[in-house]
Amino acid sequence: MLFSKSQTRELERRFGEQRYLSASERDELAAALRLSPLQIKIWFQNHRYKLKKTQLERRVVRLQNGACAAAGGHVTAAVGPYHPAAKRLQASRLWRMI
Repeated sequence: MLFSKSQTRELERRFGEQRYLSASERDELAAALRLSPLQIKIWFQNHRYKLKKTQLERRVVRLQNGACAAAGGHVTAAVGPYHPAAKRLQASRLWRMI
């Protein structure tokens, strides 16, 4: 299901205030937005995952840029999340630390 612009705006506003909702807060928000509590729960789960993924990708780029600088700066372009080094980092402790 697609969310309306006003629903998405309110979900994002609320997510900016708090990333986890209690069951009662979820019920209240669902009623206010005319959605089910399950839709609210899944939207928040998905949004937390996307945030974590974005943070990891940024951290990978920073680490790779730092490694490039330490190696004499031969490579200046940041590599994307599909680079083999990024995949190794996702499987490492770094993924669990975020």
